[in-house]
Amino acid sequence: MYLRKTFLLLFIPFISAFGQGQFGNEWIDFQQKYWKISVLENGVYELPLAQFNADGFDVNSIEPENIQLFYMGKEVAIQVTEQLDGTLDKLVFYGEKNKGDLDSLVYRPADARMNPNQSLFSDESAYFLTVAGNADKRMEVLPHSEFPMAAYHIKRELISYEKEYSFNNSLGLLPNLQQSYYEIGEGWSGVFRSADSSSSFTVPVNGYYTGTNYQSRLKFKLNGRSRTSHKIRYAINGEIQSDTLSFDGFEEIEKEIAVNEIGGAVKVDFYPIVQEEFDWYSVTYFDFNYPQEMALIENQNQINTLEGFNYPFKTGAINISDKWNAAFYESKEATFSSAANAENFYFDGYKAVPKVERITFEEIIPTDYNYVILTSESLLDGAMAYADYRSSAAGGNYKTLVLTSSQVYNHFTFGLRNPLAVRRMADLLLQNTMESKFLFLLGRGVSFPDVLKSSQEQDLVPSFGYPGSDVLLTAGAGQELSDVAGMPTGRLNVTNNEQIFTYLDKVKETEAAPKAQAWKKRFLHLSGGKEPFEINSLARTLENITPQARDNFWGADITSSRKQSLEEVENIDISKEVNEGVGMITFAGHGSANVIDLNIGYCSDLSRNFDNKGKYPLMFFNGCGVGNVFYRYDPLTTDWLLTPNKGAIAVFANSFWSYLLPTQLYLNRLYEKLFVEPETIGLTLGEIQQAVNRDLEILKGNDYILANMHQMILQGDPAIKMFAMEAADFVMPEDGFYMSSLDGAKTINQSDSIFINAAISNFGKHDKNAIFSTKVSIEHGGETSTFNFPTKSFGREDSLVLKVPNYSDVTSISLVLNDGGTRLDELAYDNNEFSLVFDNWEAAGTANIYPTQIAPDNVAPLVLVKMNNKQIENGDYVAASSTLEVKLIDENSLTNSQIELLSLILISSSGEETPILINSTDFKEGNELIANALLNLEPGSYQLKVEGNDVAGNQAAVYSISFVVVGNEAETSMVTYPNPVLNGGDAYVAYQVVSPSNPTEGMLRVYNNQGRLMYAKKVLPSVGKNIETLAVDAFSAGVYTVKLELIWAQKEENLTSRFVIP
Repeated sequence: MYLRKTFLLLFIPFISAFGQGQFGNEWIDFQQKYWKISVLENGVYELPLAQFNADGFDVNSIEPENIQLFYMGKEVAIQVTEQLDGTLDKLVFYGEKNKGDLDSLVYRPADARMNPNQSLFSDESAYFLTVAGNADKRMEVLPHSEFPMAAYHIKRELISYEKEYSFNNSLGLLPNLQQSYYEIGEGWSGVFRSADSSSSFTVPVNGYYTGTNYQSRLKFKLNGRSRTSHKIRYAINGEIQSDTLSFDGFEEIEKEIAVNEIGGAVKVDFYPIVQEEFDWYSVTYFDFNYPQEMALIENQNQINTLEGFNYPFKTGAINISDKWNAAFYESKEATFSSAANAENFYFDGYKAVPKVERITFEEIIPTDYNYVILTSESLLDGAMAYADYRSSAAGGNYKTLVLTSSQVYNHFTFGLRNPLAVRRMADLLLQNTMESKFLFLLGRGVSFPDVLKSSQEQDLVPSFGYPGSDVLLTAGAGQELSDVAGMPTGRLNVTNNEQIFTYLDKVKETEAAPKAQAWKKRFLHLSGGKEPFEINSLARTLENITPQARDNFWGADITSSRKQSLEEVENIDISKEVNEGVGMITFAGHGSANVIDLNIGYCSDLSRNFDNKGKYPLMFFNGCGVGNVFYRYDPLTTDWLLTPNKGAIAVFANSFWSYLLPTQLYLNRLYEKLFVEPETIGLTLGEIQQAVNRDLEILKGNDYILANMHQMILQGDPAIKMFAMEAADFVMPEDGFYMSSLDGAKTINQSDSIFINAAISNFGKHDKNAIFSTKVSIEHGGETSTFNFPTKSFGREDSLVLKVPNYSDVTSISLVLNDGGTRLDELAYDNNEFSLVFDNWEAAGTANIYPTQIAPDNVAPLVLVKMNNKQIENGDYVAASSTLEVKLIDENSLTNSQIELLSLILISSSGEETPILINSTDFKEGNELIANALLNLEPGSYQLKVEGNDVAGNQAAVYSISFVVVGNEAETSMVTYPNPVLNGGDAYVAYQVVSPSNPTEGMLRVYNNQGRLMYAKKVLPSVGKNIETLAVDAFSAGVYTVKLELIWAQKEENLTSRFVIP
């Protein structure tokens, strides 16, 4: 155990059948030594005790009556023998392989466990040997009685299949939606069978005894393996049964039937009634109980009695009716006497224990720890170094605890491998507290069922279920909601210590740097998609969350890029933006663990030219399986986290399938928690994830939303705070402070008043309602004149232009942000003051600006384009007669006479370029130039290119878009989304008009299912794509009809769609 040092912990009220209390560790005496004994199969085991002498077990001083053995938290009856000299000799006990008795607790509901004969995680059981002063369980020797000799016993022939996992991704047949918790029909079963052919099975019968009225019974279970409904007829020993087995999808069905005609086997035939293509099923087990002649009983077999009889003793027999109180039988005349309804076990010799190891249990005090690292023995060097950092002042003074997965299993699930152990640990830590306690999973986990059990050595740190969920490891622990992680949880997908040290270096570098930095305000929004509508929908998803990051407490500057082609994967180069620094990269699109459809590439790929040391962003990926870090991939996200000196600091990504509506909801809540809500903006990333899921908890009746809540994996340290939300941090660069004359045509000396100019930034929190004071001090002629200017807080960048009197003999001018009358809290005040010092005021005023080397305008203008009063999309349709509006926006003044700053070019499909004639111009607020044009176009494909510059020559990004003018009309298409519409959300009506001319008017109406008009508004439709918002937040649950009426001079068109509010 490794307690900062390292300790172990313990979870939830549970069934008392296994001797458990609230956390499952009540059986442990922390003052005693323990030895863990591994068992892989049923049998009577012998353990020589002398072999423990070298490990603290002194056979010469330990009294036999003080030895205890525990299984599943309860003491087990044992036999301890001594040598002739009185020293301890050996320990004998009955042991069983792990059949998964705890597994029902990872299912929802708990009674959905598919196969009660197998464990999902490991066949290995654990028995714990210790020495105490109160041992009282010894294996009795049951006396012989004068019973008649038994002619038979009840033989149980169990055939349990575990060839394939029922939710088998390698076969491609999965439920429409797959939850991470274990579901009805999920588990190990037999090979799938197709419904287009019958299947035969044989249950062997050996020595069937005919001299009894005992009714033999066969029980079997079938499992659906495809999404169809299943109907199956079956026959027992060739006799078709009267009933039909009916079950749906991946559900299971169990059948028990009396069997009478029995020979050397029971033959079972299944005859599926084909419902649909890919109508698949499998057999999970056969369980047949029949009377068997005693002479045919084999060793290592169970004997089940109905009445009290004497039975042949053979080489050994024990009573195992109560596995914790197994008892030997007294042998007399090679027989033993068994009571009625007993379970007995024949054995022909003792089995050797395959593995024994010394275990140290150390008790912990939950209040002593608030940061837990769960790792594996092979990663302890890195884990301990990480804990050292987190417990230091630089790392946050956390109270750290390092545990290994095997320690957690030993403490909380009786040495059995089961993710339930982590939940129990969390419950212990969180009892009687609302304090956040962090869980950092340092090690790769395995979620794929086909390797979860067979390749246990690769499962360094467990996840929960398939698909993997780290949220469910502690969901509902303490006082948390049932689908919210009780502990803020993050994972680092590492397999060696070097990877941990690499990530630790990045964390140290990040947290040692100033909290507020300019690059953290820059964001990248990237969107993919397969076809135009989806590309636009995903891009709109990111557009809809942009205001949350831009207009609230963070003031982010967001650059967006969308997929431009219909290729499955389109490469994009974001190295320039990443190397300059971005605080967050958000992606919505398609993907896998290795690639996304707008492909940014691996950070470690040298050809990608990433070099962003010290500027590590937070990343969010929507996309199927982008966050699947469990087992067999070298994931894209892991590469971004573990590449030294570049990449990311933390990643949110989904471990399995993702869907548009849950993605929209999750992103919306995530951005609200990060940038909008005052109660959450300053939380750590792990706490932010908890807050998102708390909000979504009320919507978890939607299974897709619930799956997304569970399957969003946070990779990276959950205690990281990415954005400096504690306070503002106003900054003014030295080269951004200068003075100028009121009129650029005059010098400073010729002006009665002057402008004090400053380019200012806010690297921290933005309160859009806050006002602070800016103080300007002018020293002149031995006096100091001070002016205070109310200044509105701003999100990222702003410029101040402050008018002050022009004094003579000025020796200095200073400007202090956030000083004077009204002062806001700031992260740092030492970067708020700047000064100009003058040796010769008259010489300084001979120009219209000072210092003369200041370049007051190095910011490019912005170009915005609308056609027919809307922003169109690539490939959209437009009317032959269309209006064009182009805006040129600059931070400095623009006038109508500067129209030459704009260039408007129309390019035909043949490549011919034609300048567009500007019909009129206007300007707004002095810095917005507006150009208007009328287009009269022939049918065909066109490209519009707009270029713009400001007076200083800074060039705007070139605007280029393609569009189509049609000569003939086509039917308008319309869709309402999302569908269903979640209560409280908006609905959208998207329709595409394909026509040479724009409709003259339109009307949109919504009716309930009784035909009552619920909503109406006039619309201004145009050719191409149109989107209207329906405010349906006040609508009750139900089905609604949307009717759209479009009117042209010569025709009308009416369209209908429906949506549901659940």
